[in-house]
Amino acid sequence: MKDGVEKQAAALGIKVKIVDAARTSLADATCNSIKVTWKKAKGATGYYVYYSTNATSGFKSVKVKGGSTTSKVITGLVSGSKYYFKVKAYGNSSTKSASYSSVKAEKTYKLTWSDEFNYTDANK
Repeated sequence: MKDGVEKQAAALGIKVKIVDAARTSLADATCNSIKVTWKKAKGATGYYVYYSTNATSGFKSVKVKGGSTTSKVITGLVSGSKYYFKVKAYGNSSTKSASYSSVKAEKTYKLTWSDEFNYTDANK
């Protein structure tokens, strides 16, 4: 059964393809975020970015307003964990929603350190 968002994009013929589900750079990110990037969908007024640690279930969503927006940094993720992402475009209320993009996976950074001067390892 299609939800309202799926019905909106289907009428528009919108399909979203995730171009890049890549880590954000270390300059503007922590080990708890991933930047998801996708191609602009014709007729879209916004997007939903879904993410989960399971490839097939448990997805949380973030609404991204603006049809010209093509990326979103997802924050609050667990360091060193693998996340699965998919994106879906939506149009205005008189149109239908697109199908989901393919699912892409990416792992957050896990920062480790050791104190070589005192011969200690913080990860033990």
